[in-house]
Amino acid sequence: MDVVNHFAYEHHYLSNFYACTIVYGGIVYASTEHAYQAAKTLDPQRRKMLGLEMNPRLTAASAKHIGRNLNIRPDWEEVKIQIMRELLWLKFDNPTLKQKLIATGDAYLEEGNWWHDTFWGVCHGKLDGRTCKKIRLHQAADERGEIADELLHIGENRLGLLLMEVRALAHGSPSVQDTEARACGCTVMKGWRCPVHDAP
Repeated sequence: MDVVNHFAYEHHYLSNFYACTIVYGGIVYASTEHAYQAAKTLDPQRRKMLGLEMNPRLTAASAKHIGRNLNIRPDWEEVKIQIMRELLWLKFDNPTLKQKLIATGDAYLEEGNWWHDTFWGVCHGKLDGRTCKKIRLHQAADERGEIADELLHIGENRLGLLLMEVRALAHGSPSVQDTEARACGCTVMKGWRCPVHDAP
């Protein structure tokens, strides 16, 4: 199986930092990252602050930094995966991006990184000439008890898994018309579980 293990260069469009207009909750954002960080708070003014209209020069990296200091909504851990799923679907409803995603075929998509994001991605320990600050976690001993040259890759790859889910749906060519709004404000693909309304 082919593997895309780094969302950069020709595969930069898979990254949440990729510049693309996302309309979420009535606010236009400059990227998936901007919208995701804004969704962390229930404060409408804070959300607008991360929007394209109020802050057109805000980079995705800066939006991520701001997101770390927001007053996080109490249900964030329960809804964050669903929100990312919704945002990715909105992103890849763009015909050009949808075709690029479909063109990856059945390749395994892995958000490889060096900054130790082990929830959304997989940290490789070293990547693009950069080294993880937690490099010792990636080092393993060989049969002689010496540090092996090959580093352990650590992470759940939740972003990659969601991208492959969206890709599978995109093959059937559904559109945003196949979504439904829920009372909580979530926009959910028909047939998908909403963690707010359909929690196990």
